[in-house]
Amino acid sequence: MYAEIIENKITKMVRPGGSYKNISFGKNATDQEYFEAGLYKLVDDAPAFTEYQKLGEEVVSLAEDTKTVTRTRQVLDKTAAEIYAIKLKNINREYEAAIAQLTAGTPESEKGTWSKQEAEARAYITDNTVSTPLIDGIATARGVDRGYLIGKIIEKADAYTVAIAQLTGQRQAKEDQLNAGEL
Repeated sequence: MYAEIIENKITKMVRPGGSYKNISFGKNATDQEYFEAGLYKLVDDAPAFTEYQKLGEEVVSLAEDTKTVTRTRQVLDKTAAEIYAIKLKNINREYEAAIAQLTAGTPESEKGTWSKQEAEARAYITDNTVSTPLIDGIATARGVDRGYLIGKIIEKADAYTVAIAQLTGQRQAKEDQLNAGEL
């Protein structure tokens, strides 16, 4: 790309092989032909930036000796509030990913039955005359004994509670560190 520069500003851009002020450049035109028409070679420089920075105003710098104009953007730091929000979002995303790993491979609809399964199992442990329609249906469909299934439900519920407590505590500790300015 080539650019017309007036008062250090890009006022018009010309594609290779394009035309400018009644001059048609062929597709094999040399840089020198564009320079002789008063154009500058345009160099776009994409600056590197982190998630805690953002792009600001366009910056154009001219190099008369090489007839090039470089176009880039300012890199600005985000505000403290923006950085805090990004860090908190990252903490929560990590937490949700860890929770998803705990329950990977289990359909959402089945996860929706877990609290009912656990409630029935714990109620049955307390009083073995309590009705357990969900557990009974699952046990029958799986061909396993109700007592065995109740034991597995409580075992898995307790293990899940320990794991979720650990992950939740870790997430809250990271948020505490963030609030204390340590992250």
